[in-house]
Amino acid sequence: MKAWPNDADAWIGDRAMGMHAYEVVRDGKILILLTQEEMEEFAKEEILETLPAEAKRSVDKDELYYLDSMRKIIGSCSRPYHERVDLFKEIRKNLQEKRDSAEFPVVAGRMLLADIEKGHAIQARERANCEAWALALARASGRRPPLCTTNPLTGKKYRIVKQRNLIAVWNVGTGQPNDDQPVVVPDLSKTKS
Repeated sequence: MKAWPNDADAWIGDRAMGMHAYEVVRDGKILILLTQEEMEEFAKEEILETLPAEAKRSVDKDELYYLDSMRKIIGSCSRPYHERVDLFKEIRKNLQEKRDSAEFPVVAGRMLLADIEKGHAIQARERANCEAWALALARASGRRPPLCTTNPLTGKKYRIVKQRNLIAVWNVGTGQPNDDQPVVVPDLSKTKS
């Protein structure tokens, strides 16, 4: 767990890719950045044909909005995901308020920031999985457990339960019905080598 990289590292790289995307927009080639789903959605909304010119017209303000949002997001990475949720709500609310105005940052709002919270949640879930395994394996082998006690995804304390010859670590997922399975390992702490 000590070697776990800082979450911010991934988002610093993501920001660099976003800055490259803005250069593509400035070159009038935004369409090459779109996924098939985005192309279909923009076509359905009847804005696909005007998108290159519209995005290019407001590219500087759009990029400024994106960079300001990313500065806040990257700065928040020193806290666990469950403490960052309010920042993502604030960004979503701000984008929603601008949605039907000329100030809406289409590149940031529809492409670059659209799924960024999901990425942070995935990072937190992966961290929670690794912490739970580290806790379970340390307990099962009789070693000192890592200092992690709280799921970074939810803020809930991990619950370690020993039953018969098993060690189970609970509160690893979101707690939703399809996401509440524990990490379970055999208890080897009393087994002779």
